[in-house]
Amino acid sequence: MEDVPAEAAVHDATAILPRDRVFVAHGGVETATEQFAYRYLLARGGWVVDLDVLCNADVVPAAPVAFAEEKPGIINNAVLKFPPNHPAIAELLAYCATIDPVTAPWGSTGPLALTKVFGQCDELMRYRLPLADVYPIHWRETPKLLFPEFTDEIHARVGRSPFIHLWGSTLRELGLGSDARPPRGSYLDLVYSKYMDPALLDRLQPVDEAALRVAIPRYIERNWPKP
Repeated sequence: MEDVPAEAAVHDATAILPRDRVFVAHGGVETATEQFAYRYLLARGGWVVDLDVLCNADVVPAAPVAFAEEKPGIINNAVLKFPPNHPAIAELLAYCATIDPVTAPWGSTGPLALTKVFGQCDELMRYRLPLADVYPIHWRETPKLLFPEFTDEIHARVGRSPFIHLWGSTLRELGLGSDARPPRGSYLDLVYSKYMDPALLDRLQPVDEAALRVAIPRYIERNWPKP
């Protein structure tokens, strides 16, 4: 594995999810990593946080269980904390086993599954974090992360959030590839500049901001459901 930060510990993930259980769905491996996350929580417990989530605080919330809604009534799976062998995670895995993750709609084994399983347990819901602690920016607002005129607004909204979900799959859909640097002065550009290894940052190719400004509204009009 290349480009692993020195602070990170590398372990063999096949102890949790065998290689033959990794698959591509909806243009990426995010759906497969959901299975890894749930299996990890069941076996070992602790925090599981998606790679497109920014840790925005020195101390994480102190609770035996933690999760949050991305919007009222929909629980997201980008940030989860559970003790090992928790019955809610066992039930979640059992429910996901009934779904074909490749042909099912996006989110079927993610937010839709969590909302169904966790929402049935009033005792569990008392551990729900405030929405603004994890998802201060709604996924429909992802374009604001890419343009400098929204940077001050984003800073004001995320200042007290211990986690910030940056909606990586949505950024990819909008045209920001993993090898591209966001427009200069955007919130995402500032995040890259502050936290990314300089050697990796230098490899990124600056995105064509003018083209992005034209392409994003067209993509939204064609593909996003009306609010």
